[in-house]
Amino acid sequence: MSKKKEVVEIVDEMHNEVIEFLQKMVQTPSINPPGEYEAISRVVADRFKQLALEAETILVPEEKVKELGLATPRINVLGWLRGTPGHPVLVLNPHLDTVPIGENWTVDPFKGEIKGGKLYGRGASDCKGRIAAYAYALAAIKRAGISLKGTAVVAATVDEETGGLLGPKYLLDHRFLQPDFAIVEGSAYTIWNAMNGCLHLEVKVLGKSIHAAAPERGVDAIEKMNKVLVALYRYRDSLRLKKSTVPGLNTPTLVVGTISGGTKTNILADKCVITIDRRILPEEKGHEVESELFSLLRGLEKEDPQLKLQLRTIMLADSFGPLPESHHLIQTLVKNGTQVLGEKPKVEGVAGFGDSRFYWAKGIPVCNFGPSPKVIWESNAHGADENIVLDDLFKSIKVLALTLIDLLGESWKEGFRYPN
Repeated sequence: MSKKKEVVEIVDEMHNEVIEFLQKMVQTPSINPPGEYEAISRVVADRFKQLALEAETILVPEEKVKELGLATPRINVLGWLRGTPGHPVLVLNPHLDTVPIGENWTVDPFKGEIKGGKLYGRGASDCKGRIAAYAYALAAIKRAGISLKGTAVVAATVDEETGGLLGPKYLLDHRFLQPDFAIVEGSAYTIWNAMNGCLHLEVKVLGKSIHAAAPERGVDAIEKMNKVLVALYRYRDSLRLKKSTVPGLNTPTLVVGTISGGTKTNILADKCVITIDRRILPEEKGHEVESELFSLLRGLEKEDPQLKLQLRTIMLADSFGPLPESHHLIQTLVKNGTQVLGEKPKVEGVAGFGDSRFYWAKGIPVCNFGPSPKVIWESNAHGADENIVLDDLFKSIKVLALTLIDLLGESWKEGFRYPN
């Protein structure tokens, strides 16, 4: 029996073990905000050890956590399957945190219930199912007795749902991770080779409150915000003229996500606040988009002396990619995906943003791959009744294990490194 066939059979034999691990993770809340990591990091580190991976727990220094206005510990967990020095290092990067529960669940979000071939719960798809897939891809290789020349590491990181600065960015900046290439959480049937970036901006209009019986004596912040909204929606419509050349991506977008203002019905509003989400194409530069919006809004102040604005960038995440479809990392995933899934995975960009950008910024070839249905929104990630199709989970483990054997196996020459 070939080693690859043995690995595939081992994945099938691990069925109950994989499900039990995923259920245990779902049953361990890791909601962000605020960032609940102490329990989930223990669960993941303990399983890495049980799988005979070298487990490493990295606590971000408290001062760095406080610098970002955070109150809870940030704990990243690495699980290493080490090869020999001088050979490639590949990072598999899922994340530990989940979004809050939300409403309208028909199942317990923290049980991990299985029905209809799906496992349900918050984080089942995004991203605990991917932690399970990456960990057990390494475990299957190890149980088959395959000694990789290269090194693989599962980096289960923090804060992807709120920007990832203390997750992969911290690990890369401080050289806990020094990979030659990376696979970040994503889709099985579509390999993402590019992602949009994103700007989150807070716009605050300052008015002057007065009794509602004498509005002419004050400045209505809500009325002034209306001018801002009209300008922003006109700007949004202009973005439709920009088109990305990356398959899967379309145009930039702008959404006003929240609005609040006023204190009481019979008081002229002295404040109105909105937050904006502006998606950034790979062809654009994040800082230029930020400057463009600031310039637009400051221009409104010049037109109206009563319009007083406070602008604050909440987050600026650059795009990544596109990594060429011809790159060996993508072609190896496509080859093994076609064999296991029974169809050739597509290669295209996705309009979301995520941790891949931190690898791309360091010149590290990266793409996104992991268990998901053909239509990723069917997993209800971030919504009620989030789920993962178990058949997709196990197929993804097989694709990943075979890909790791191809990328990190004995055919590599001493000193080989992927070009940036």
